[in-house]
Amino acid sequence: MLNALNEQINEELNSMYIYMAMAADLDEMGFGGMAHWMRKQAQEEQVHAFKFQGYVKDRQGRVVFKAIPEPQTTWESPLEIFKAALAHEEYITGTIHKLVKLARELDDIATEVFLNYFVTEQVEEEDSAHEVVDALEKVGDSVGPLYQIDSWLRKRD
Repeated sequence: MLNALNEQINEELNSMYIYMAMAADLDEMGFGGMAHWMRKQAQEEQVHAFKFQGYVKDRQGRVVFKAIPEPQTTWESPLEIFKAALAHEEYITGTIHKLVKLARELDDIATEVFLNYFVTEQVEEEDSAHEVVDALEKVGDSVGPLYQIDSWLRKRD
């Protein structure tokens, strides 16, 4: 279980790195509100990594950090970025579900309870990204509506 939790810490930090790269590209495209949304997403992933790290420490485990792969740095459009973000959240949901299954196999009730937060969080993460993808698909390349979406995403707390 410890090895799997350490792998998840790495996944969360990798997610943060990916979202920071997406934010940078959105800034380059001139969509500061969308970039803001991605930076907030990156901050959430960092918090998730800290939660896992704290849990490992609380269980008297050793946290081991591994290399994080270099993220993609450019995309064709905001829609492509948000589709990639949604796909990544779906991937992370899969890694969380694997952890839950492993905790059940090992009869590690404490870890399963800890992971419940992340199961619920992933439903929210996927829904949030899907909402943006849906909006971007509806407006296509229309500049005015794209900037309305950008303004909407700038308001993310």
